[in-house]
Amino acid sequence: MKLTIKRRIMLLYTLLTTILLGILLPIVYVTVSASLNLDIQSRLNNAIAQVLIAVDDQDEKFVLNDQVDLPDYISMCVTDGNGKLIFSTPGGEWLPQVSTDTTGNTIYRNETYTVLREKFKIEENTVTAFAAISSDYALRSLNILKLFLIILTPIYLVFSVAGAYILARRAIRPIAEITKAAESISAKDLSKRITGITTKDEVQELADTFNIMWIGCRNPLSGSGNSPQTLPTNCALL
Repeated sequence: MKLTIKRRIMLLYTLLTTILLGILLPIVYVTVSASLNLDIQSRLNNAIAQVLIAVDDQDEKFVLNDQVDLPDYISMCVTDGNGKLIFSTPGGEWLPQVSTDTTGNTIYRNETYTVLREKFKIEENTVTAFAAISSDYALRSLNILKLFLIILTPIYLVFSVAGAYILARRAIRPIAEITKAAESISAKDLSKRITGITTKDEVQELADTFNIMWIGCRNPLSGSGNSPQTLPTNCALL
């Protein structure tokens, strides 16, 4: 298959857009994933801060001075230095015994949780706060995003190829007009002019140069010493 200029433009444009897509898709996915993780960590930190503000040490006994109102989707508990439970949300007693992976995630009752564990000093005593939130919603969001990107990619490539074809066709059209005009010279029709090219680039300069050349070819007094009968033939050889 002959690799014409139009095909080269289409191939280059499609290749560049494909490379750009290959760079942007992972960036979008990683950015959304990081944003969801930051949101989870922020909620856990806020929950721990809210509980620790309410914890006080009275006669070597920890109590809650204020009512703690946590969202239902957050499980939390606080233990003292001996592991004794100070505070716990309903069903949050499992947190001190949980083991997490390197990302802070664990599976409890077939559900993935992100667990945050922090130690604090309260009047020379150490307390440990555990907070957990289900990260299944984040995983579902990422799966939806992944499916969306998989569907969007071929659609994007189709429009990319179509756009490359339109751009290549518009870029080649003036050259095609110049080619047709040059073919008319070989047919000894020196009245042909290239019109309608207003691209203001090298293609227009080439068209203007051809027009000037043809005007010179039509003028028998151009100083070449050729007769009017031989000028069309000589110009056709150009």
